[in-house]
Amino acid sequence: MFNKQQVIRLVVLGCFGLGTPLTDGRLTEVKAAIAEREQHEIIDKNKQDQLLAQNLKRADNKYFTGIVQSCNGATSTVICTLVYRSKETFNAGINCRDSNTKAFDSFGNVYHCSQVQISPLKSERRITMRYPKGTPIKITLTFNNIPSQTNEFHTLEVHHSASFLRFNNVEVSR
Repeated sequence: MFNKQQVIRLVVLGCFGLGTPLTDGRLTEVKAAIAEREQHEIIDKNKQDQLLAQNLKRADNKYFTGIVQSCNGATSTVICTLVYRSKETFNAGINCRDSNTKAFDSFGNVYHCSQVQISPLKSERRITMRYPKGTPIKITLTFNNIPSQTNEFHTLEVHHSASFLRFNNVEVSR
């Protein structure tokens, strides 16, 4: 599928494909491609608005916008699921261990991330990948040895290559 800029360029150049002249049939295809792309943009925007409307925790910095979808605990393990969107296309790493990504509870305890997962990639230390601009990326963080009475992280800090996102008052469901 062509993105909007590619379609516009093809229309301006007067061709669709490999030098094929722009015919009425091809123009209909171009219009359909533009309409489909605009529909997908509206759907993506609506999904993002719905997530924000659910009162999910959100944080921003100059590189990322992040939303905490959930933090769920079973026994002493808490798994937090976040969705990131980068503001520009670039490579970055999510740092897990070595005093980087951590959660602070309301009792003054600090818990270090024990595992980070992005799609099939899992690591106890760091995952570096390319973040395409505006594309949602699901990140899963695992924290161990969390007391069962912990029902909220006062602060959740997720560290990246050169920055971090800080989420406040993150509920831990049990």
